[in-house]
Amino acid sequence: MMTPERSPTALVPYGTGDDDLEVVAWGGPTGEWLETTVAVRPSPSLEYFIRTMHREGMRPMGHGVGVSLDGGIQGAARTAVMDLFLSAIPPEEPGPESIAVVEEAMGRADELGDQVLNRDVWSLDRLDVDDRVFALLVLRVPEGFAAVSDIGPCFVGAYGRSQPPAWRWTFRRAAELHSSL
Repeated sequence: MMTPERSPTALVPYGTGDDDLEVVAWGGPTGEWLETTVAVRPSPSLEYFIRTMHREGMRPMGHGVGVSLDGGIQGAARTAVMDLFLSAIPPEEPGPESIAVVEEAMGRADELGDQVLNRDVWSLDRLDVDDRVFALLVLRVPEGFAAVSDIGPCFVGAYGRSQPPAWRWTFRRAAELHSSL
């Protein structure tokens, strides 16, 4: 897969060495690079993923109407939970049983993502990004954790079996990180 010439920044844990980071997914419409998922592997017993979702803003439409192309925090939460649930499904040949498992995961992700503002379901934590503090919403379920934050220019989602030891992240140019894509 060929990457576009311009790449956005991606959030990574502060102080994590390049050998512990890998771009595992990127995407956007028509060759634009708006999302980046970075695998963080600081030790053999810890692996988690951070998805940086840059906002597209409001675009003009016909008849003087502006339409926002960005979803809300619920959409980012549904995505983070879906990523967690899909990562927990063992890879196998597609069949009726595996399709049913994916559909169930999608339903659970929608339900839990829609509850992101419910403190009985998602806990409130702090995310430090380049010395600025943001609200971080964290879901803990048997499959692992999912977390989301609205940090202004982007939404960020994270997920994995075990959560990171600290919520202190920094921006890096995504194209400078190791990638197997």
